[in-house]
Amino acid sequence: MKASSPAAKRKSIKQSYLLREESEKGELTKAAIKRVFEPGFFPNKVKPVKFSGQFLSEFFNEQQSVEEIEGVVVEALRAYKNK
Repeated sequence: MKASSPAAKRKSIKQSYLLREESEKGELTKAAIKRVFEPGFFPNKVKPVKFSGQFLSEFFNEQQSVEEIEGVVVEALRAYKNK
């Protein structure tokens, strides 16, 4: 039997918690069960990304603050998304 991933295990725990909650409220229906197990019911989390200082030094100088660098990165991502 294939071992489940930690993410799948967390999802299963969340699903069981939600189903139990619905059951305790007396609102557990076939539709509620189907809804909890539908793909996309739990949104995917965005993975954090880290850049090395060496990589960032190609684009930013030492005097720029973390906030300024983050602002530039956010602007670049928005421009990329809207192109």
